Amino acid sequence: MMLIKSYIHVHLSDPQEEANLTRITELESQLTRANGLVAHLRKSSDEAERKFQTRLHDLQDKLEQASASKRSLESYVNFLKTSYASVFNESGSPASPFSSFLSHP
Repeated sequence: MMLIKSYIHVHLSDPQEEANLTRITELESQLTRANGLVAHLRKSSDEAERKFQTRLHDLQDKLEQASASKRSLESYVNFLKTSYASVFNESGSPASPFSSFLSHP
């Protein structure tokens, strides 16, 4: 920018040079705005990426918790099946109405 200002003082008398310098100044201004926009878009993109990563991590945690709950419930159901089977088979009671249910995995 400093180079342009000194150039303006030296060549101010030529109208074509003046028009060129005006155009250069306009283009530099556009470049400054474009660079500002790029910086803003990068910041927005980085923020969106950070939010996405946070959300992804949260969902992975929830999936792991749900999987752990499922495993726990499956284990409990298997425990109940085994308990009912041993109670009804050891007591000599007739077959339970749940016997067909208990025999399935």
